Amino acid sequence: MPASELQSVLPDPDEPNYDQPTVKVEGEREYGPVPDGIMSIPWAIRRPTQFWRIFAPSPSRSSRDKD
Repeated sequence: MPASELQSVLPDPDEPNYDQPTVKVEGEREYGPVPDGIMSIPWAIRRPTQFWRIFAPSPSRSSRDKD
């Protein structure tokens, strides 16, 4: 690395950098919320690839319950 690059002033990290591109990701959920209790079993049988969702809490549901 040349000495001129080492002596150059670095940009301020607290200053916003508007030159960087903004990425926006849009998507849709394939399935709605998982039913609670005993009704989750028939739901999971009809959707075998989503069976794991009856064991994992939904982040959107848990944030909604806190309000």
